Amino acid sequence: MRVPSRGRPARPRRIPRFAAVASLLFVAALELTANAPAASAQQNVAGLAVSGTGRGPSGAFVAGDVITVRVRWGAIPIQVYDHLGALNGNGNLPRVALTIGSTTRYAGYAKRISGQNAYFEYTVQSTDEDSDGISIGANAIDLNGGTIRSGFVNANLTIPSSLVITNGNIVVDGDYDLIPTVAGLTFSGTPQGGSGTYIAGDVIRARVRFSEEVTVTGVPLLELTIGSTARYAFYNAAASSGTDVVFLYTVVSADSDTGGLSVGASALAPSGGTIRDSAGQDATLTLTAITNTGPVVNGGGTDAVGPVVTGVALSGTPSGAGGAYIALDVIEVTVSFNEAATVTGTPQVALTVGSQTRQADFDRGSGTTSLVFRYTVVSGDTDANGVSVGASALAISSGTTIQDAGGNNATLALGTHAISDDGDFKVDNTAADIRGPTVTGVTVGGTGTGANGLFIAGDELEVTVEFHEAVTVTGTPRVALALDSGTRQADYASGTGTTSLVFRYTVVSSDADSSGVSVGASALTPNGGTLVDSANNAATLGLGDHAITDGDARVDGNALDAIPPTVAGVTLSGRAQGASGVFIAGDTIVVTVEFSERVTVTGTPQVALTVTSTTRQADYASGSGTDSLVFRYTVVTADDDSDGISIAAGALALNGGMIVDSANNAATLGLGSHAITTGGAVVDGDGTDAVGPSVTGLLLSGTGQGSGGTFVAEDGITVFVYFDEAVVVTGTPQVAL
Repeated sequence: MRVPSRGRPARPRRIPRFAAVASLLFVAALELTANAPAASAQQNVAGLAVSGTGRGPSGAFVAGDVITVRVRWGAIPIQVYDHLGALNGNGNLPRVALTIGSTTRYAGYAKRISGQNAYFEYTVQSTDEDSDGISIGANAIDLNGGTIRSGFVNANLTIPSSLVITNGNIVVDGDYDLIPTVAGLTFSGTPQGGSGTYIAGDVIRARVRFSEEVTVTGVPLLELTIGSTARYAFYNAAASSGTDVVFLYTVVSADSDTGGLSVGASALAPSGGTIRDSAGQDATLTLTAITNTGPVVNGGGTDAVGPVVTGVALSGTPSGAGGAYIALDVIEVTVSFNEAATVTGTPQVALTVGSQTRQADFDRGSGTTSLVFRYTVVSGDTDANGVSVGASALAISSGTTIQDAGGNNATLALGTHAISDDGDFKVDNTAADIRGPTVTGVTVGGTGTGANGLFIAGDELEVTVEFHEAVTVTGTPRVALALDSGTRQADYASGTGTTSLVFRYTVVSSDADSSGVSVGASALTPNGGTLVDSANNAATLGLGDHAITDGDARVDGNALDAIPPTVAGVTLSGRAQGASGVFIAGDTIVVTVEFSERVTVTGTPQVALTVTSTTRQADYASGSGTDSLVFRYTVVTADDDSDGISIAAGALALNGGMIVDSANNAATLGLGSHAITTGGAVVDGDGTDAVGPSVTGLLLSGTGQGSGGTFVAEDGITVFVYFDEAVVVTGTPQVAL
């Protein structure tokens, strides 16, 4: 400080404003530092504790048990850093050395700090043994490349002698084999009753968790007390694994427990089986009893919950190079539910194909837990990442439903089962078609005319082979049919250019198969022909899972025809002489009755014609031995029907005669849907003939006098002209020869 001259007051020194502020800040910082704990003081270890729960005899620590070491430093909180300088980082961290027997083990930093306390943990191994108790020496704290600090000062790592542990109270018996015990009991399931109540048919799933992995033999039981009745849940191997043993019980209508079922402490029983650990030790089966806290049961309750989606899966077989789906390939979406779902209408699943939304239509599965939807790829589709199915992809339109047996609508949301960019279902229509047609189905059909549908001699067995894409056929491929009497060949008949090929075989008298015709996996052969797709890829001919073993078509070539002929059609015809095609007196109305097979007629069966309110009979005229019988009726003057005559379903009558097939089976006479109720032949019996005669035939006759009957000069030739009705001639008509 400058001293003022004598006699003059000191002149204050002017300090710039910013300098004053800086000085004040400096003073404040000093004051904070002064009032804070001495950061420069190194913190010493002030406490050491070892804890944990030993599951072995007398509390010994066995394999899997965790030993926790807590180290406490002085008054200032500490921080732990890894070797990279990261606080609680993932690199090398400090640890504490434990002497277990004669072996050093390390309790790693557990990334847990509480003020001045840092926690370290070690999991006992099966090879660890220390019957005197573990020890922790003065230099047990090992930085392992990391750092332990208080503020900016590294902590003192030396453990004071007063805290050193020598043969402490933590005894280790690592190879002691514990007896498995029950660690918990939980229930799960999908209750269909209101408010989460289990009703008849619902499955209660009880999971018993053990302290270690167990192996189960036989079928242990878990007794459930529902109301006052004991019910038994049976062990289910498929649902059990590791430490979890699962028991299933299906609720019956008599079950009721509105307070919740109970399970006693001794409810778990081996029932002749075993529950053991890997060392063969039987588990202790005692449970923690529960009383009226289990699932609520009302067996007689009403189903109030609709089906819920439990899974979504895509499937298909790509035809493109590199496994790409191309045009005409089919992608199937299977939506699984927790209960059977019945479908009405055509629900859809929206597929995201690239930037386009495509709809997979419902195909099959109604009444089951798995509904299958199908989408056929079109030429404009492309998706390099793979098809996706969103959480709200399943949708129904007006008049469409997905319901359970109780009429409850399904929950349509797919939730976590949605699919995002499934790489196995990429779509690329530029990829080359490298896959030939493959078989998707095989059926054996036809009409067996023997008793109970038996195929007899003359009947045709028809084999339909379905492919995933259209097939072009050349030549005559075959399908081998395995009969008890030998192998027969069904020859290709029709279907080229479509996805369905038809093969036929006509049964002969020596054929027989009482258990049903079989079609083996390799039954389809080209027989010198070809089956290819539009890209000329040869079809895969193996039938695979579509092969048929002892199918429904049974054969006995020697059996008699047991199926009666049935009416296959009825038609009206004839030459109407009235104006506008009206039948008048003298005209003949022809009724033709078609049958399903050839028939033989005896006597004079009739077909009743309803002419307005009058019944007229058309008598059998011809057709015996064929499948078409002709009946005729000649209109009389009194007949009149401006709406057209009718032929009722019961119009065909035997009239004392017979209509039978070759096996003497009497024909079924009912016309069924072939009856004619309106619009038949219009009749006006007293109408005027408005149609002239028509020539129905010509006949030349005479005797030639020349060699070999040749007609020569002066020989006469007579020409007969036949008409469909009588004619009156005036003048001299001529026939030009």
